[in-house]
Amino acid sequence: MKNYKVKLIFLFFICIVFTLVSCTSEKATESKMESRTENLDRFREIVKERNTYSRDTVHLILMCDDTIEFDQSEISVNEGQYVILMFGHLEEKVNSKVRHNFVLLSQGVIIEDFKIKAANAEKTEYVPANSENVIISTGLMGGGSSEFISFDAPPKGTYDYICSVPWHPHGAMVGKFIVK
Repeated sequence: MKNYKVKLIFLFFICIVFTLVSCTSEKATESKMESRTENLDRFREIVKERNTYSRDTVHLILMCDDTIEFDQSEISVNEGQYVILMFGHLEEKVNSKVRHNFVLLSQGVIIEDFKIKAANAEKTEYVPANSENVIISTGLMGGGSSEFISFDAPPKGTYDYICSVPWHPHGAMVGKFIVK
């Protein structure tokens, strides 16, 4: 009977701990989402302020954080458009050690083969120098950083964009850049 009471008390204690952890985790997730929304709104205002181009221009915002994923898995533009892309790393820890970049690959590039070459390009921030496989890329960024890049949309087709940092799991931080 005494052993039964100990097990019951232990089970009750586990339930309380689980409930507390769940509530704390939920609040942290809500706080992170609110912070992310505020940052996205701030970045959108920056993009609007820079909208002074006379040619057919598209402004894009692509974000990431330490969850090792882009906030969009597909981006579409029109052929011939001037693309201004703001790539931002939203992690709350400013200059966190987890770094990300944005690399738009030429059509037909095999991502896995490119990543092998990129892994050996630490000095050039995991983007092989003078690579004809790269249309455009950003530098490596830690939390709280952002970078604007601009370029003419490539010819019609589907292109891959990736983060070329070598320690990402297979298939993480990839997306499609579609030119119509």
